[in-house]
Amino acid sequence: MKNPMIFVDVDTQHDFIDPDGALAIPGALEIVPALRRLTRLAEAEGIPILATMDTHTPDDPEFSDFPPHCIQHTPGWNKIEATTSEKSACVQKTTLDIFSNPSFADRIHEIAPRKAVVYGVATDYCVKYAVLGLCKIIPRVFIVEDAIRPVNPEEGRIALEEMKAAGAVPITSERVALMLEEDGC
Repeated sequence: MKNPMIFVDVDTQHDFIDPDGALAIPGALEIVPALRRLTRLAEAEGIPILATMDTHTPDDPEFSDFPPHCIQHTPGWNKIEATTSEKSACVQKTTLDIFSNPSFADRIHEIAPRKAVVYGVATDYCVKYAVLGLCKIIPRVFIVEDAIRPVNPEEGRIALEEMKAAGAVPITSERVALMLEEDGC
């Protein structure tokens, strides 16, 4: 591949996306078509997908700050159909920051991408941490605005500004498709 690229799918799990999920993100169901589009684009173009999975045990300390969610091997822990792909490499995390799992950074360094396209939930938490970390190690990081949702709209707006200040470029899923056509990725 001329300019290696990866897609980073952040926590698109039932407990966050489904309206009846244990920690449903407001408006998350609205981004499912964009999530599906991005997954299918990556599959068609042979672009690696690194998918993060929030993973907890029933007595996880995080549950003092958030309701119980994404408990390993429960239905809510699973990825939604729109982002399920044989091409995905899933990396589990037990904190908000995917970089707390060293295997994520190891995978990034193995692939050595020049570009990363990031999407998922929640903009003001896990997406923000992923983007800020990626901006430190990848030359071009894109944040897909029609494929992210925040827990809190104002905090999401602030997080998006913080990501842009770190160098992330806002883009739409439609523009990602056009970029792939233009770049021949």
